[in-house]
Amino acid sequence: GVAPRTLASGSLLGAALVFALPGFAAWPDTPPGVRAWIAIVLAGSFCTAGTALMYFRLIERIGPARALSVTFVLPVFAALYGTVFLGEPLTLRTVLCGAIVVLGTALAVGVLDPARFTRRRAAPSPAVTSAVTPATSTARTPPETPPP
Repeated sequence: GVAPRTLASGSLLGAALVFALPGFAAWPDTPPGVRAWIAIVLAGSFCTAGTALMYFRLIERIGPARALSVTFVLPVFAALYGTVFLGEPLTLRTVLCGAIVVLGTALAVGVLDPARFTRRRAAPSPAVTSAVTPATSTARTPPETPPP
């Protein structure tokens, strides 16, 4: 396959080219200050490029189906970060919905096995089986016929 760094670089370069024209068309009358440019570079380097590299490496290591599950829990972390860093309220609804997302993701990737939580019928013990069915059968079984 293709190296994760190559995939991440190609994806980010393609996205940059797609959004460059609308970005220049919406350029502000007053150019951004130095702090804004530093924030843009840091956000692009670490938040976007760094996570893209990690994500493509994750795809390479655990496969695309399991790596996709990472995106399922992003809203849960966004709500958590909003509460911790921005002081947003954490409601019961948010907690319950987050729990549903995490549970569904755990089921989807196989962390939780639903078979562990379902009741299984135990096979009858041999002593019970022999007491119910006769040891010898008087019924005749038809002879086996060879397959055509």
